[in-house]
Amino acid sequence: MASRPRARVRVELPPPAWTREWPRGLRPVATLVSHDNVALCYRTPAGERIEVALDDPGHEVRLYARVLATVDDSRATLRQLRVAVQRRVDRRGGAAVDWVRRLRARGAALDHGEPAPGESAVAAALRRCYAAALELGESESLRDATRRALEGEASQADDASLTGARALLLLAAGALDPALTLWSAWERAREASGASAEADDEDRVALLVRVAFLGLLGARADAAAAARALSRPSNTSTELARVAVRLLYALDRPGEALACARARDDARALEDAAFLIVLARDAGDPRVLLDMLGPDGDAPALEPGAQLELARALVETGAFVEAEVLLTRMLERAPAPVEPALELAKLKLWRLQLDEAEALARRARAAGPTRPYAAMVLGAAAYLRGRPEAALPLLEEAYRRDPAHVPTRLWRIRTLNALGRAAEAADACVEGGFDDSTAWQLVRVLAECARDPKRYYLTGRTAYIFRSILRDVFADEREPLALDDPEQLLALTRRALERLGGNLSSLRTFTRAPGAPLELAPHVDSPRLRAQTLQERLRRHPPEEVRAGFDAFARAYPEVPFAATYSAEISLWIGDYERAAAVFDEVWRATRTRWGYVGAGASYMLLGQHERALARWAEGREDYTYLPEEATHTYQGELWRRRGEPTRALEHLDKAVNAGDTFRLGGWINYALANQELGRRDEARRALDVVQSRAPLLIWEATRADGASASTRVALADAPRVLEEALRLMRGNRSSRTLTYLDRRGRLYVQLPDQVARWRDAARFCVAPLREALARRYLELDETKTRRARGRAATRAP
Repeated sequence: MASRPRARVRVELPPPAWTREWPRGLRPVATLVSHDNVALCYRTPAGERIEVALDDPGHEVRLYARVLATVDDSRATLRQLRVAVQRRVDRRGGAAVDWVRRLRARGAALDHGEPAPGESAVAAALRRCYAAALELGESESLRDATRRALEGEASQADDASLTGARALLLLAAGALDPALTLWSAWERAREASGASAEADDEDRVALLVRVAFLGLLGARADAAAAARALSRPSNTSTELARVAVRLLYALDRPGEALACARARDDARALEDAAFLIVLARDAGDPRVLLDMLGPDGDAPALEPGAQLELARALVETGAFVEAEVLLTRMLERAPAPVEPALELAKLKLWRLQLDEAEALARRARAAGPTRPYAAMVLGAAAYLRGRPEAALPLLEEAYRRDPAHVPTRLWRIRTLNALGRAAEAADACVEGGFDDSTAWQLVRVLAECARDPKRYYLTGRTAYIFRSILRDVFADEREPLALDDPEQLLALTRRALERLGGNLSSLRTFTRAPGAPLELAPHVDSPRLRAQTLQERLRRHPPEEVRAGFDAFARAYPEVPFAATYSAEISLWIGDYERAAAVFDEVWRATRTRWGYVGAGASYMLLGQHERALARWAEGREDYTYLPEEATHTYQGELWRRRGEPTRALEHLDKAVNAGDTFRLGGWINYALANQELGRRDEARRALDVVQSRAPLLIWEATRADGASASTRVALADAPRVLEEALRLMRGNRSSRTLTYLDRRGRLYVQLPDQVARWRDAARFCVAPLREALARRYLELDETKTRRARGRAATRAP
């Protein structure tokens, strides 16, 4: 790597043994090494740091002690410290001078990217890795020459620490294949040496590497354990603590990440307040957010954009009063208060303070172009005042500008219903897709029942959905709910919407009376969303624990089949097909729920019972029209391909891969295989490219498990073997939301759509502490050998 100017090096090493006895009252804490200076760092009983530089004039065998950093202490104490250090280094004479000169030379070598005198092969490799980390930290990319050097670096001087460091740097640079190759070598070397995860606890490089690659691959429990070890006091510098917080967050553990941040005095030293706001919001903990507020309820230390995000996070964590105060303070200062006015208008609407909500929405509208939210607030307020004819034009305007905004959709549906346009209202419930939130389910009940005089929606096979919501909403009522009387059900649904007040968003809040404080109501949820949330716990917990959560869900809501179907889907994902088949069949017989026939047919297909699978899917067709995005198309296509009928398979797989916004990886894999079997090479190659781009880690694991040279890319000729292996690793997972697979050891990996990008970014956060660890090891490496050599020489001396 070419020499070039570099950022100045400043590395902390443990204090040398000969500083630990003196002077009294001061504790040696570190040796500080830079390109032109070595200093001893002490801590006073009050916790202040004092640095004493050891100056080397270079033309004599003597060092001169000089106090660098002063504290609020007497000059006599500082003078005594300088004199004590001077005496000690004078007593050591040439040994102290040699020690300082060696460290300075190595600091300069790191600083300038050039070899230090007498540098060993391992030290040289460490220095080059440090240079690559410095380059990556400055630009977030590695030059081609640097990357090639990292890939082929240290065969002559390699060790596990260097291999891991190189792998992590390549991952941070986005070089996925070489990063994974080095990770595999690192993992094999550790296994061969008998190293355990516990042995890594004091090795910062090993911990950083394990978190990044286990997180990348989806072994989240093991990655989280390594991230926690990073945050232990014995391991943790300020920089490392910041990284541990980021890594825990990347592992979908915002609560743990927030606890890690709060446990340190320097939690505020995290990169920026914006991340703390996100962390507290996702953890559902407003304490950090409240700490950011000043005595007047504002946050003057934050930029306006961060203040707005703080207000939104306060709302999402239930600190509604504080959010209103902050937004009010922002409006008092802001010259063009569009966003704060809209956020405050939302809260006023939720509390049914309609005059204030309308005034704020008009103020935002007058300030300039706004999102459709202002028109929605005005339309919703008109509806709540009993003026649907005035509300509809405003809501139509908002809907035209943003048809995906769910609260706008719902206020429009309610308004159409109030105007007697029942058919339009019912159609509008689903024309933008199923939302499935609490408010959407309640609004849909009223719309469907207005269109259908028989009110089938109240008694049909999916009535358990909104009935369970009503149970949640009125959980505080002493009298049992009349859930069997259609008229009572409609009355309860209207009362439930009244309790939601002006809030039809996905954040559930109650409003007991106009102007009353808002109450956060997280216990109210659609049963399908509740099941999805439980299933997502698979990202953090083992399958047995997640299925136990579904058992508890089933006990609390025995009428809801989703507890059984979502739990059985996990059984499919881990290859427990017999159990999955039994559960899906039972649900299908008892409730005729859609996923009963989908999952039962899939289970039988994976068990090789093809006729039974086809029969179950045929039964489903008698009750349902297959949705374009449902998994049945993929499972049926796979069945016919397994039976040697690729043409018939493609009749189903064409639907699986062309289902709008839904991406079903299992469908694309089978589509590639079927096309290749038919000799349609161009279409097979296109499908293979899609699979490799969307699931590179699965392809890498499949090539590794297959015994071939591991890679995220495969040739078309090798695709059938690799893709069949990928399906085997996936077991029965053909999900469109979460990819899971089992590695060759049976470990369950969970992958998200942004998995590679997420962990490339996480690896970039690791670069600074990795660079520090590499520098420390470089500075200490030959020093350890020097001490041992001196010990041997002293032993041999007469």
